[in-house]
Amino acid sequence: MTSGEQSRGRRVWRAWTGGGLAGLGRRAAQDAWPLAVLAVVLLLTVTLADAAPRELGRVADRAVQVSVAAEPSAGMTVSAPFDQHVVEAVPDPGTADQLIEDAAHVRGALPRPLANVLGAPSAEISTTELAQATPSGPAVLRLAYLWRDGFAGVDWVEGRAPGPSAGGDLSAGQPWPVEVGLSAPVAELTGAHPGDRLAVSAPDGQPVVITVSGVFRARDPGDPLWARIRGILQPSVRGAGAGRTVALGALLSAASVPDVRLALDPQAVSRVIEFPVRPEALRFADLGAVARAVSALQAAPTDLGLAGPRPTVWTQLDQVVRRVQARVLAAGAQASVLLVGLLAASVGVLGLGSWLLVRRRAAVLRRQRARGASLGSTALGLTLEQAVLCVLAGSTGLVAGRLLVPGPPSWPRVLPVLVLALAAAPVLGALTVGGRPSRRAEVEGPALRERSRRLRAAAGRTALLLVAVAALVTLRRRGLPVDPTGADLLLVLGPALGAVAAGILGVRVLVALHRVAVPITARLRSAGPMLATAGGAAAGGAAPFVALTLCTALTAFGVVVGATVTTGEAEGSWDSVGADVLVHTDADHPLDALAAQLDGAAGVRAVALGRLEQNVQVFGVAGTEWVDVLAVDSQTYDRLLAATPLPEPQGMAALGEAAGGPTGRPLPVLAAAALRDGGSSPSLLWHGQTVPLRAVGPAPALSSALAGTGPRASLVVVDRAALSAVAGGQVDADVLWAAGPGAEAAVTRSGVDAAAVTGRGAWLDERRHEPLTAGLLLLLRVAVPVLLGLAALVVVLATAADAPRRDQTLAVLRVLGLDTRQVRRVAVGEALPWTLLATACGLATGTALGAFCLGPLDLRLVTGQSGDPALVAQAWVLVLLPVLAGVAGAASAVQVGRGRALGQVMRIGVT
Repeated sequence: MTSGEQSRGRRVWRAWTGGGLAGLGRRAAQDAWPLAVLAVVLLLTVTLADAAPRELGRVADRAVQVSVAAEPSAGMTVSAPFDQHVVEAVPDPGTADQLIEDAAHVRGALPRPLANVLGAPSAEISTTELAQATPSGPAVLRLAYLWRDGFAGVDWVEGRAPGPSAGGDLSAGQPWPVEVGLSAPVAELTGAHPGDRLAVSAPDGQPVVITVSGVFRARDPGDPLWARIRGILQPSVRGAGAGRTVALGALLSAASVPDVRLALDPQAVSRVIEFPVRPEALRFADLGAVARAVSALQAAPTDLGLAGPRPTVWTQLDQVVRRVQARVLAAGAQASVLLVGLLAASVGVLGLGSWLLVRRRAAVLRRQRARGASLGSTALGLTLEQAVLCVLAGSTGLVAGRLLVPGPPSWPRVLPVLVLALAAAPVLGALTVGGRPSRRAEVEGPALRERSRRLRAAAGRTALLLVAVAALVTLRRRGLPVDPTGADLLLVLGPALGAVAAGILGVRVLVALHRVAVPITARLRSAGPMLATAGGAAAGGAAPFVALTLCTALTAFGVVVGATVTTGEAEGSWDSVGADVLVHTDADHPLDALAAQLDGAAGVRAVALGRLEQNVQVFGVAGTEWVDVLAVDSQTYDRLLAATPLPEPQGMAALGEAAGGPTGRPLPVLAAAALRDGGSSPSLLWHGQTVPLRAVGPAPALSSALAGTGPRASLVVVDRAALSAVAGGQVDADVLWAAGPGAEAAVTRSGVDAAAVTGRGAWLDERRHEPLTAGLLLLLRVAVPVLLGLAALVVVLATAADAPRRDQTLAVLRVLGLDTRQVRRVAVGEALPWTLLATACGLATGTALGAFCLGPLDLRLVTGQSGDPALVAQAWVLVLLPVLAGVAGAASAVQVGRGRALGQVMRIGVT
C-alpha cells in the first residue's frame, strides 16, 4: 500500500470516527443531567416492560384458580350403567374390585389436558331411591358402596360390616336379600337394630329384602365423599306438610355390593366415578385445551373404554373455564391498553429527552460537520453514548423487574423500548446536522425547499391522524383483541394514538392562537404580554406539546377507568345479589319461617320470597325449549325493589293479577324476547302440569348469585301465588331477599347455613380483592402516578430544550432595560400557554377516550354488572392544570434566575 493510499485511509477513518468521537466523554460530562434523566426514565420503562407481563400472567393464573375453586360443580362425573342384558344368577364377588379397576382405567384414558388438572378419582355403586316405611312416616332409601383411595371408612359400634347374603332362587321369583349398615342417626329414626329387616320396595313396586348387619360411625364425617349420598349420615328432610319426605342412605360393603345387582333391576343400579378438579394445577394458558378436551369427551364418552352401555360424562368445567377465560381475557386486554399506553408515554419522554440532548449539542455537532465529520461519525458517537446508557439502565431495569416479579425476561416488550432508546438520539442528531443539499434542492431554492418540507410534515401528520381514527373506529366496532398471543397492537394502541392525534390537532390550535394573540397584545401599553406571546410562538417544536397531551390524556383515561370500575363494582353488587342479602337454599328447606322472623327486624326495610326452578321445559316457542322460572311474591318484591337502587322491571305490577286457575286464562309473566313474540303461544310444564303463559313485560337479568343457569335457558318471572293457584299445590320458596342496613346481621343471627347466604357487602369485598380486579386496580395505581411524573418531566425537558433561544431573547430584553422581575414574567408567560392548552387538551381527550372505549373494554366483566357501566369522571384531575402550570413557571423562573455578568450579556448574539 502506497503512502498516498494510507493517508487517504486515515482521512476517511477520521471523517467516519474521529470527528464524531472526539470529545465524547467531555460532552457526556457536560450533559450529565439530561443523560441522568434519560437513564432514570429508561430504567423505569424497562422495569415496567419486563415485570408487568409476568405479573399479568401470574394474576391470570391466580384468577383462574380462585374462580374454579369457588365452583363446586367444576369436577367431572362419569356415570356408567351396568349391562342390562347380561345378568348372571350368581353374584360377582369382584364387583367392588372391578369398580376400582374402572376408575383407574378411566383416569388413564383421560385426555392429557384433563388428566393434568383432575385429581384422584372416587367411585360409588348406588341405587335409585327406594320407597321405605319408617315409624316417622314415608321415606326414600338409597344403598351405596363408596370408595376412594385413602377413604377413612367407618367404625362399627353395633353388629358388623355387611357380608354376602345366602342368596335366593331368582328363577322362582324370590327376592335376593342384601345386607347393609346404617349410621346411628338413621338407625334411630328407623328403629332398626342389627338383624332387623327394612320394609323397602323397588321402583317397580316389588319388595326388596334388606337386612341391617350393623350400625356404624364415620371416622371423618366431613369427608365430601359422604355428601354424595343424601341422608347416609344424617336423615335429610325434604318438603313440608303433606309433601314432607325423609331421605335416608344405607352403606354397602365390598362383600354385599354384588348382591345389589341381583336384588334390583339393572336400571336401578349404576356406578359413578368422580374426579375433582385441582385448581392449583390450572394455568390460564391451558384453559383452551381443557375446554376442548371436555367437549370432545362429552361428545364421545365411549373413548373411556368402559364395558357396558354408553357412559355419560357430566361436568360444568368447560362452562366454568369459558366464563373465567372471558373475564381474564377482558381484564388482560384492559391491562394491555394501560400498559402499552404507559410504555408509549415513556418512550415519548425518552424521545423528548434525546431531542433535548441533541439540541444542546447542535452547535458542536454542526461545527464538527463543518470540519469534515461525516453523518456516520456523528451518529456513531451518539450511538455509542446511548449504547452505554441502554446497557447500564437496561440491565438494572431487568434486574429490578426480576426482583419484583421473578421469571424470565419479557423480551417482546423490553427489546422495542431499548431499540427506540438506542436509535432516537442518533437519528435526531443526523437530522439536525443534515447533509449537503442535492443538486435539485439547490436549483429549487430555499422557499421551495421550505414548502416541500411543510408538505411532507403535513402528509405525515395526516397519515398519523388517519391511522389513529382507523384504530379507534376498529376498536369500537370489533372490541379489544382477546388473544394474548396474537393481540393486534394497533387496536391496543388505539387510546394512545387517539391522544397523539389530539396533541397534533392541539398544536395547530396553539399556532392559530399565537397568530391571533400577537397583534392583540401588541396594542397593549405593557410590552410584557406581547413579548411573552411572541416568545411562545417562537418556541421550538410540537414534540413537547404532543408528549404532554399524551401523558395527561392517558392519566385522565386511567383515572376514568379506575373510577368507573370502583363505582361499577358497587352497582354490580346490587345486580349480582339483588338486595343487601340473598338466601338461596333448595326446595326441601322452605324459607317462609325465616321471612316471618326477618320481617320487622331492626335494620331490615323489606323482605321478599321467591322460588327458582331451573331448566323447566316450555312449549310453543321457536328455538326455546328450556327456561328458568323465578316465582316471586310480586307485592313484597316490589317493596323490596323500592328499598334498593334497582329499577322495577316493566310489567311487574301485572304479575299479581288474578290469572289462570279456574278461568283458564294464561298466567302473566315477564319473559325473554322469544316468549314475547306475538306469534308464539308459550306453555310451561310445571311438575307435570301444563301452564299457559302470557308475557306482559321483559324479564330482568338473573342475579349471578343465583348460580346454575344453563347457557340455553331464558328467565321467566311469575307471581308465586298465581303459580300455586294454577299448579294446584303450594310453591315453596327457596330464595329470600332482604334489604336494609341490618339485613345481613339479622340473617346471620337467624342461624341459616352460611353457605346459602350471599351478602352484598361480602360480595363487594370479595370482588374488590379477587385477583383480576385487584390486579387491574394495582396497575392503575402504578400507572397514574408514573404518568403524572412523566407529564411534569415533559414540562421540565421542554423548558430546558428551549433554553438557548430563551437565553438569547431574555439577554436582549435585559440589555434593553427590563429588570429581572419583568424578564421572569416574560419567561413564565412563554411557557404557560402551551402547558395549559396541552394539559387541558389531554384531560378532555382522556375523558372522551374513556367514554368511547367503555364498550370495547368490557368493564362489566370486571365489575359484575349486567350491562356496561356508566362513565364516572373525576373532577380532581383538573388539579393538573395549576400543578403543571406551576412546574412550567418554576422551571422558567429558575432559568431566568441564573446570574450573568453584564459583559457576557452584551456579547450574546441574536440569531
